[in-house]
Amino acid sequence: MTKGPGESDERVEPLSTGAIIGGVSRLNQEWRELLDDFSRRVSAAGHATGSPINVNVVFQVPGEFLQPDFLGTRTGIFRRKDRWLVVQVALPEAPPENANEYLKSRLSEALDEAESWALRKYGVAGLPELRHIASKL
Repeated sequence: MTKGPGESDERVEPLSTGAIIGGVSRLNQEWRELLDDFSRRVSAAGHATGSPINVNVVFQVPGEFLQPDFLGTRTGIFRRKDRWLVVQVALPEAPPENANEYLKSRLSEALDEAESWALRKYGVAGLPELRHIASKL
């Protein structure tokens, strides 16, 4: 069967992370490596089954070309076909001293945002499958 525009065989992970870096600067260059490593650890932490939605957390790092136009977290797009919700997280330009703990805390806030969205839109109370993955980091 031929795939139409925008269709793929890509499997959507229940919990995944990504990054948008608004241009490399002296302050934010450390984020690239930290976010790549964090993304690999999230992927390796396991796979949830039975989660009512799949969540992709996109960390946004300010740079010379692009800065997040929000603070904290916010929901992005929802792709109904595979129940895929994007939650965006604004980060500071330079990583804090304990960047790993900071990222885990921001991931938890992103899951709070996803849970709030899922409750409003679908009456789903909690995402324990995704919280379990995050707890392994």
